[in-house]
Amino acid sequence: MISNTDFKTIEDLQETIKESLDDILKLDPGARHTFDKDVVIRETFNFVFKERPSITHANRYEWYYIFLGKAVSIVQGWKMNCSQHLKSFDDTYESIVTYIEQTYGTHRESYVQV
Repeated sequence: MISNTDFKTIEDLQETIKESLDDILKLDPGARHTFDKDVVIRETFNFVFKERPSITHANRYEWYYIFLGKAVSIVQGWKMNCSQHLKSFDDTYESIVTYIEQTYGTHRESYVQV
């Protein structure tokens, strides 16, 4: 559900998408956490938001759903395929970046820091 319906900037989009990614990365109570969800979200955003489009009133929802779809696909795929192999929080960065590189063929140098 969209909690902020007045998207004006990329930052507005990011805040709403972050809420969705937080939900995806939640674990069942009592489950062992071996990853840093903030690192997963940050690196996903670095890749997804490498494009910096102009957000207008007319296209705000179009961009929202494009970015949301990419971010959710990355986070769900990583969580299902990679997160259970981590031994510690420190392995999170390398794991998510490697997943993005191998899955999307993009090297970390080619996307910007958000």
